[in-house]
Amino acid sequence: MKRVAVISSDASLDLRSKVHTAGYAFWISLHSGPVKQYGRFNVIPRNVNQAEIQSICNALAVMLKEGIRPDKLIVYTDNKFTVDYYDHPIKNHWKYETKQALSMLNFLMDLVGAKEVEFKHIKGHKLKAGEEGTPLQMINDWCDKMANKARKGLV
Repeated sequence: MKRVAVISSDASLDLRSKVHTAGYAFWISLHSGPVKQYGRFNVIPRNVNQAEIQSICNALAVMLKEGIRPDKLIVYTDNKFTVDYYDHPIKNHWKYETKQALSMLNFLMDLVGAKEVEFKHIKGHKLKAGEEGTPLQMINDWCDKMANKARKGLV
């Protein structure tokens, strides 16, 4: 049986205030049950793309720590930049700090060792308060809310 892991990830970044803050949240769906985590970034990302990539890297690091080695990995993100990078890596030319984050992402992906990897875009901030959605939308909504709470220091 093929082992499949699905990562849903989101980041929240505030570079407008005097004190820059950023939070992340991810949900790893496994056959054995979910692995969820959220918190503030130790190092503040310089842009939203870097923040979203770092959030995925945090999920991959937890997978490595927990010994999760799927045959197939699916990553859902509301960050079109990351999805586009994996669809067209040669065509894209990115800022230096984003290249560093992408290098870390590639390094961790290699360590996790999934034979099949898919990056899929999910429209962010889709559910309204009290609205039910698909399980994937509800997980994405949880990631969004927890990343925002973490950024604000509310968790």
